[in-house]
Amino acid sequence: MLELFLILSSLLIISIYTWQKISKRKLNRIFNEIAERLGLSFKSGNHNLEYQPTSKSNILVQIKTLKENKTYNLCINVIVNQYFPFNCRVIDKDKLSEIMKINKMDRILTGDLKFDDTFLINYTNEKLVLALLNSNIRNLILTIMKHLKDFKISENIISVCAQPNINNEEYSISNVDDEYITNILWMINSLIKLAEHLMNKYSIELLLTNAATDTNPFVRKRNLEILLNNCNSNKNNKKINDIINNALDDNNIEVRLFAAIHTGKKGLDYLHKLLESNRDDEKIKAIKIIILLKSKESIEPLTKLFSNISILDIKLEIIKAFKIIGDVGVNELLLEQLHSHNNLQLEIIQALGTCGKLNAVEPLFFIAKQINPITKAAARKSILNIQSRLGKEEKGGLSISNIANEEGALSMAIDTGEGALSVVEEKGE
Repeated sequence: MLELFLILSSLLIISIYTWQKISKRKLNRIFNEIAERLGLSFKSGNHNLEYQPTSKSNILVQIKTLKENKTYNLCINVIVNQYFPFNCRVIDKDKLSEIMKINKMDRILTGDLKFDDTFLINYTNEKLVLALLNSNIRNLILTIMKHLKDFKISENIISVCAQPNINNEEYSISNVDDEYITNILWMINSLIKLAEHLMNKYSIELLLTNAATDTNPFVRKRNLEILLNNCNSNKNNKKINDIINNALDDNNIEVRLFAAIHTGKKGLDYLHKLLESNRDDEKIKAIKIIILLKSKESIEPLTKLFSNISILDIKLEIIKAFKIIGDVGVNELLLEQLHSHNNLQLEIIQALGTCGKLNAVEPLFFIAKQINPITKAAARKSILNIQSRLGKEEKGGLSISNIANEEGALSMAIDTGEGALSVVEEKGE
């Protein structure tokens, strides 16, 4: 038994010694090849190179190794002579606590879902970050990341860590410089390119270009948002207006809808045209934006759509729009539909509060006397809203007694002129 233990121990020692010897030989070969291709001198065993690109005195590249257990990682630092505009690191998706913490943080989102799910950018100068992270740069970072264990931008350093797989048999000592060395050199050049780009100064032209040409529609939208929220200079107004108007012709509906909010009548015309779309989801999206704009110019096309469509979800959104816009021109339509469908009734009752005329009070009153507590409360509120809007403005102003009481009734206020109205409960003989 003792003999077996000694044999196994010897084999283990030999294996570790052989692994270390091969690893060091491979590391020497890697660094020797990198140094030779970069025009640097290399001394065997010195796994720490520094490289300054030609005509780039403000950039220094460090290449070194970091040993973790039995694995050597190749680390590359790109150091510049100024601070980068943001800090960035890879999100550790294996840690739920990390994800939860990130969701609560102020962070910059580019609009590129794949990029935003991979990297955390600490909140800083948002417009500068969005201006610099165009589609080419985001794709470059994502491509670099495929070859890395870690990626970080902090202060004036871009740090990456790659696992060279020097212990893997497929990387023989004689061939270690083939594909792997080429990849490392590509990575170094890409990181230098990234560093140079991130040292650029902010320019509104960068945002304008991204808003017009970025390959990701949600990034185009984010850049439009930043332009509208942060650029108040009169000299830039025409450029921004041109970009936002051109966005109405974007090939993505989300960008077009965003543009419609900010382009006045031209945007409204687009939304009204979208109401005629063959796609129900596009109709609903248009209605939701119309609700935000609250324009009475939308009443006519909405009414037309309501009369020509049978889909309840769309009818429901139109009624919500009527309620928000508050135009008495739809009073008769709402009264006609009041008992048409149970799924619409509550929204119609609420809409009558902002759109109803005096003749809406009586049907609302009888709903307020029914059993259903939800529609009852909504009807009472709408009657009060009608009273508030019209009670002092029209001949025959309203006065409402406590509907909650059993004898609650509706009557005209005293001395309000002709056209008095009263509603009483029907009683049996």
